[in-house]
Amino acid sequence: MSLRPTQVNFDETWAGLSKTVQAVLTLRPVARAEWNGRFSDVYSLCVAQPEPLADRLYRELKELLQKHVSALRRKLAKLPDRELLQQYHQAWEFYNTGVSYLNQLFRYLNQQHIQKRRAVEPDLMYSSDADLTQLECPLEVGELAMELWRREMIISTESRLIPQLLAAYAADRDGDSRNSDALAAAVRSLVAVEQFAPASNRDSLHLYRTIFEKRLLEASAQVYRQRAAKLLQHGDAAHYVKAVSAFLREETERARRLLHQTSVSRFRQRCEQHLVSDHLQFLQEECQRATRAEDRVALGSAYPLLRGVPAGAVVMREELEKLVKERGLNEVWPASGQAPAPADFVSNVLNILERYHDLVIDAFLGDSSFTAALDRAVSRVVNHRLQPNTPCPAPEILARHCDTLLRRTGNTVDTELDEQLARAVAVFKYLDDKDVFQKFYARMLAKRLIFQHSLSMEAEEAMIGRLKQCCGCEFTSKFHRMFLDVSVSSDLNRKFEDAIPPAPGSASFSVQVLQAGAWPLNPAPISPFAPPEDLQKRLQSFESFYRHLFNGRKLTWLYHLCQGEVRLGYLKKPYVVSQ
Repeated sequence: MSLRPTQVNFDETWAGLSKTVQAVLTLRPVARAEWNGRFSDVYSLCVAQPEPLADRLYRELKELLQKHVSALRRKLAKLPDRELLQQYHQAWEFYNTGVSYLNQLFRYLNQQHIQKRRAVEPDLMYSSDADLTQLECPLEVGELAMELWRREMIISTESRLIPQLLAAYAADRDGDSRNSDALAAAVRSLVAVEQFAPASNRDSLHLYRTIFEKRLLEASAQVYRQRAAKLLQHGDAAHYVKAVSAFLREETERARRLLHQTSVSRFRQRCEQHLVSDHLQFLQEECQRATRAEDRVALGSAYPLLRGVPAGAVVMREELEKLVKERGLNEVWPASGQAPAPADFVSNVLNILERYHDLVIDAFLGDSSFTAALDRAVSRVVNHRLQPNTPCPAPEILARHCDTLLRRTGNTVDTELDEQLARAVAVFKYLDDKDVFQKFYARMLAKRLIFQHSLSMEAEEAMIGRLKQCCGCEFTSKFHRMFLDVSVSSDLNRKFEDAIPPAPGSASFSVQVLQAGAWPLNPAPISPFAPPEDLQKRLQSFESFYRHLFNGRKLTWLYHLCQGEVRLGYLKKPYVVSQ
């Protein structure tokens, strides 16, 4: 094949080329050599000497395509309505496949002739010398073929074709899927003929929506209203929910299978409107009953229906919040009006929380809005006031529960303690008055540290770490300073013993030096207590040692917080008296 432009006999070349075009349109076999030769024919006509024949080639091809499509239209016009859709389907599949081959065969014409004219002609429109009546932006071969199909096969046969599409969709809904494949193909053709024309500035779904989808939505709406009326005759809400859920799934799957993807959400919304929104009060009354009964099966069936419509799930959330608050108050706070035992308080709160959290997961698929409603209800339960003008007792109760867990009792193993502390923190998150809890917890922590009643320092630090994660460093800063004082005091006692060893047989003691601003301790009361002379000397030695290390600091002895042991050896058995 020579690429050099030469003189070409158009009539002879087009005679062979047109036969190949007709074979391609009807999907008749074309030999490889013939097919390859037609590419050369298109090229030679476009670059012919002394004058390119591209315009004439385009006109002849357009006329051939026009005749082919018109013949198909006349053939369909003679068919009875019952055969129209299947024959349209067959004609479209042949034509659409053939056009894709033709668009490749005439690729040179598209690229070097049509596309170049598209690039030049918009500039000519702004030229004063341009004759606007002669300007025409041609379509590529594939676009041209689809435009002809749109006018001749769709617009011209709309009055017969669209009713057949609607009837096929209704038949599929009734279980007759004989024409479903033809329907899906016809729907694709309504979109394809417009998607193939990007230069036309038309919405690629305009034809599909105006002549078919709009009418199908209107017909489906009537079906949905009739289906709702029929189901409501049973008067059984559970049956209605189950039937509507199944029907909605079927309609969504049918739209996904037969229609354009953009129609799926439109049909689902229309179905929800007539089967759910129009009967919202009826469904919500059933949901209220199911929520009260904690019927997870019924709620799990109703929730997917109601969540898709505006305000559909609002009543369900409100009823859940109301139920949790009501039952939580009854189970957590005794009817006597007295504060519950700390362990019972934490256990009952968590039982309520876990019970309805499982309900939210099972029935409402873990919906965050339902989780938020549950949290609000549990918060109302935890922060309940026994009397209108009295403070909420929950912070003190929870602090006492933590104090019981962290005290040295010898009955709790590490794994159990860690779990119990985690449960306590789970309740702590719902406290409104966390500052009140902080004050109670600090006082109890101080007593555990001073009197060495803590189960372990690791457990204390683990609990403070959990509180820090919930409320930040500032919330636990005083707790950390208390721990620091205990650690520093231990080192200070060792240094004192090394610097001033006690006399043999004298009283021994250890001192905790605590920062006044970090520890929630009451001022030292006036006390007649006077340390024994032997101990007094040792205390004075410690004061001198401390002033030497920290000049300017003043020690205040809190004898009411001291502990002492006296060993008695004058009886038959030795005894240790502690105070």
